[in-house]
Amino acid sequence: MIEIKKTYKNYVGGKYVRSESGKTFTLNLKNDSFEVPLTSKKDIRDAVTSSKVGFEKWSEISPYTKTQILYRLSEICLLYTSPSPRDRG
Repeated sequence: MIEIKKTYKNYVGGKYVRSESGKTFTLNLKNDSFEVPLTSKKDIRDAVTSSKVGFEKWSEISPYTKTQILYRLSEICLLYTSPSPRDRG
C-alpha cells in the first residue's frame, strides 16, 4: 500500500494557503517526515502584511480579554502535550 503524506500549507490571514510556487520539500524529524511548503519572499511579505492587520485588531482588545484568550490557549496546549492516562501507566 502506498503511503500518502499530508502536505502542509502556510497559514496567512486566517486561511491555509499554498506557497506561491506550489513547491514543497521534505522535512525529516526523528521517525517522521513532513511535506512543507517552500515559502517565497512574496509569501513572507503576504504573511507580514496580514500580521500587521491582525496586530491592529489585537491591540483593540482589552487586557482582560487578552488574558482570558491566552489562558484558554495554554489549557489547549497542555491538553495536547500532556501524556494521556493510558501512556502514564
